[in-house]
Amino acid sequence: MVYDPSIRTHKLTETWISKASANQRKGRAGRTGPGVCFRLYSEEEFSKMEDFTLPEIKRVSLDTLILQILDMNMQIDVRDFPFLESPEIGPLNQTLESLKSQGVVNALNEKMLTPLGIILARLPVDIPISKMLIYACVLNKLEIALTIAAGLSVQSPFTNRSFRDSDCVNSRQHLLSDIGDPFTLLRVYREWLKLRMDGGQDTRRWARQLGIEETRLFEITKLRRQFKEILEQAELIPKQEAKEWEELSSKERRMLVGEKRKLFDLKKKAGYEGKKTKILREGQHFDTILEKSGRGLEEEEEKERRGPQMLENTQDQIQHLEFSLLSSGKALERELATHKFDDIWLYN
Repeated sequence: MVYDPSIRTHKLTETWISKASANQRKGRAGRTGPGVCFRLYSEEEFSKMEDFTLPEIKRVSLDTLILQILDMNMQIDVRDFPFLESPEIGPLNQTLESLKSQGVVNALNEKMLTPLGIILARLPVDIPISKMLIYACVLNKLEIALTIAAGLSVQSPFTNRSFRDSDCVNSRQHLLSDIGDPFTLLRVYREWLKLRMDGGQDTRRWARQLGIEETRLFEITKLRRQFKEILEQAELIPKQEAKEWEELSSKERRMLVGEKRKLFDLKKKAGYEGKKTKILREGQHFDTILEKSGRGLEEEEEKERRGPQMLENTQDQIQHLEFSLLSSGKALERELATHKFDDIWLYN
């Protein structure tokens, strides 16, 4: 991944490895004993490689780095900071100008952060996401902003098949928003929450029909909670966990503790399963090992036939239990109430 300042985003770019990386990988062949290294490129191609990989500071966005330096209140010019490996002056100046235009760095004194910048420096989140969450706290639209922020921070839930299959396109037509993709994602997430709360429909089957990877929606749920905890720690919103605990009966508290213990055991089991050595046996193609470690189409279809209750995969059980802990019945009702479709200001 390389940061492109012209479009202000990271992009995946194909590039040759460096000679240092090639030699490091060669060392793996003889790690436990004498070995032979076969390289799938010519000596001529090897000679054209860079000696070393480009330092990370020259491959990533400088926004957060500059924010952290200025937050130390050292009253020095960022350009004079004693970096171990200095970034290029062009991207550094460009980042400073961008931060000033966003109201993060003082326009009259580049050595100081604005009040907004001071708050942003306390949030370990990308600046655009942080700004959205801060303004959402002020405008009392936090729940919706949490969903959009989480949705923009995870991989797109829409599969490649969802854009090629006309049935998928037609099935989710009612969820599309004219305002933009973030609001389409917001509607998808709300519909998914509603189906899970009702409990009358298999959400896995529903997601497949719409060309959606349900795992991404579980990730959004977890990330929403993490963002909310970050805002609580920064004292931008009041803490809810103690209040939610007080609302529970003694029976509900015991059940919650039991579910957390079960989740801990499942994660421990999943870690053990992930460390199991995969053995390639005689007459077995290598692809079969990859298929078992992944989640193939046949496995998904089999799970659909068996129904939502038959969750044999440990990761599936973890996802559902984490969702249950993060989204109790009352929490789901509150969340759905804030994601209203009849909000004219937001949706029309």
